[in-house]
Amino acid sequence: MCQAWVALAIATCSLVWLALKFAPLRGAGSFVQAIEERQGLKIGCPEEVAWRMGFLDDEGLLRRADALTRSGYGDYLRSLLTD
Repeated sequence: MCQAWVALAIATCSLVWLALKFAPLRGAGSFVQAIEERQGLKIGCPEEVAWRMGFLDDEGLLRRADALTRSGYGDYLRSLLTD
């Protein structure tokens, strides 16, 4: 029988490292969904990371948001500019 483990390390309030090994996908998905809903943050958002680190300016972030306008992800990227 495979053992499952979850490691969670909090580096800053906006950076969380999550390592899943042999975790059931449904359980991992539920965990991610719960965190996103409770915190109002997205997990695995490379555009946000690039923007916060200065690799992507406000206009670049807005272009990415516009390209993803049909999804909640595009709305989330756009909200970063107003927060």
